Amino acid sequence: MKLRTKFIILAILVALLTGLSLLVYVAYISRTTILSREQNFTRVTSSIAFNAIMEQYDIAITQQIIDVYHIKNNLRESAATFTYLHSKLIGHNPNRDHFASFLKTNQEAYEAEGTYLIAYYNGQFWGSQKALSLLDANTFNKNNIRELLVGEIPALGTYDIAKKDSRTYLTYIFTPPHHREFNFAFIKNVDRLFSSYDNVETDILMFTRELFNHVPRQDVTPLYLLNQNSEILETNDENAEAGSRITPLIGDIISRHETGDYNRDIQCVTDSGEYLCFGYIKPLKMYVLSRQTLFEILNTGNKIMYGMTAITMSVLFIIIILAVGYIRRVTESLNNIAQTAHTIARADLSDPGILKSLNIVKYNSNDEVGNLSLAISNMSNSLITNINALLDSTARENRIKGELGVAYDIQMGMLPGKESIPRSKYYEISAFIHPAKEVGGDFYDVFQLNEDHLVLTIGDVSDKGVPAAMFMSICVTMLRQIYKTRSNIEAVLRDVNNCLSERNPNLMFVTLFTMIVNIKTGDFSFCNAGHCPPMIVRKTELYELSHLSGPALGVMGNAEYVSGADHLDPDDYIFIYTDGISEAQNTEKQFYGDARIREALEKRDYNSAKSQVYSILDAVIEFRGAAEQSDDMTVLSFRRNSAAAAKKPSPEEASA
Repeated sequence: MKLRTKFIILAILVALLTGLSLLVYVAYISRTTILSREQNFTRVTSSIAFNAIMEQYDIAITQQIIDVYHIKNNLRESAATFTYLHSKLIGHNPNRDHFASFLKTNQEAYEAEGTYLIAYYNGQFWGSQKALSLLDANTFNKNNIRELLVGEIPALGTYDIAKKDSRTYLTYIFTPPHHREFNFAFIKNVDRLFSSYDNVETDILMFTRELFNHVPRQDVTPLYLLNQNSEILETNDENAEAGSRITPLIGDIISRHETGDYNRDIQCVTDSGEYLCFGYIKPLKMYVLSRQTLFEILNTGNKIMYGMTAITMSVLFIIIILAVGYIRRVTESLNNIAQTAHTIARADLSDPGILKSLNIVKYNSNDEVGNLSLAISNMSNSLITNINALLDSTARENRIKGELGVAYDIQMGMLPGKESIPRSKYYEISAFIHPAKEVGGDFYDVFQLNEDHLVLTIGDVSDKGVPAAMFMSICVTMLRQIYKTRSNIEAVLRDVNNCLSERNPNLMFVTLFTMIVNIKTGDFSFCNAGHCPPMIVRKTELYELSHLSGPALGVMGNAEYVSGADHLDPDDYIFIYTDGISEAQNTEKQFYGDARIREALEKRDYNSAKSQVYSILDAVIEFRGAAEQSDDMTVLSFRRNSAAAAKKPSPEEASA
């Protein structure tokens, strides 16, 4: 039996089987498609309404947050201005009358703006009669403002909410950094701000009414805004009225269907012959509901199903007739096309001129055979083009890898290595850095400031890869240059922060810890700009340097930084690291954490700065297991030697 006859018999059998199958399949698909389409339409409608209402709520809440921030910022700025005037005009031991006159002048100015000023000095409260009447206002953190003023105040001050006589006040309590004997409070009435909170629900109802008015019932499924009692607040359904309750109740629907966390997204269920989609607006305790009866959906599906069945069977009959004639022509051409395909398979397509030597048969027809012939011709062109493009892409990728390798070498060259790190009989230093990508944003630096003082710095830029590496190079260069002209560690950070903040279009920043240590006495001063607190490891104790000097560098200009001080005895260590160590994750997404760092350091299974560094690194790598490195990892260990027994270390002993 010839191939042509086989194809004809096969086509008839396939057509008969297909026809019978389609009678069942089309019926099922039609109903399912219509049901799915209408359900999806209901889901999308309710989702759009839900998201629009949630977005309107977010806008209202965001405005309130901005208002609170502005008031807090104004109080903070007033405190900064007052602190400056106080330090210039009053001093440490002011004359009573002079101090009272100074306060009165400032009180009048601030009270004109609706802000009250209270001072606590020498066991006495100072302020206007109106201001002093607020001392007994109830607060969240203490019983009243009086206790806040008398108690211990953080270095950066503290905020609190106070209430008295049904009025609400925002209070900022602070003490001047250089005049700790004074405590001051700025108090501002915020009743207007809190009253705006009550208007959010009304605004949402008005927005929903306008939204539903723009969505007529005939265009979409019915939409309802309900309270928790299933009472209609707003709707576009002409057959429902505001204040009436819908059935089934929304609470009954939720109890009958375990819909999961319905507080976060639109949930859709089938209940009591209806398809329902609803979303819960938790802050307002409201629901957005859309529903449609299954009878309406399936009735439409049945009508479409009958029409599709008739059309499908008619088309199938015509296809059988055309297939018989078409098979005759296809079988005569397929052999020639197969020969052409074999020729292409044996050719070397990496040669751009190979097309000229291929004898590709082309059929100028618009049927499948012609398309197949054209496809083979196009395939050969595409294969040649793609193979050459792949070769070019591979070459470019190799070039980029090479350039990133050079960038890594340049970046590492900017940091002190085994040969360039300072060495002395008074101390040991060891450091380790490993970027998560080819290049990274972590860095460390060690250099001699003068004969007796050594500078140690470690930092972490807020990004990874090439941008972080470029920002890191700027920070390293700037720190070294400013340290040459500044001996005050606070001034160094202030100048670096101002320089980084001036031109920072991508809003990048760097957390940084830097210290100046006297290598002979062990005394050191330090500043911590938002960095992980270092660990001091002594023979009998271990603790964090938890003092925070100020914000990360580059966040905002003119920030002030307050230094701290400590001391290292012989054989004491200071261990400094970036968050790539503490936030290293294992395959279960658990963080290594500060507690494990402390536990590893407390083992004291090391006797040098280098062995300390690799003891921690081994513990982190063991914890991480098969998980990939997610962040740059950098550690720096400094150990003060016993000068009487110490000798000058070799480069291998000094750094790793």
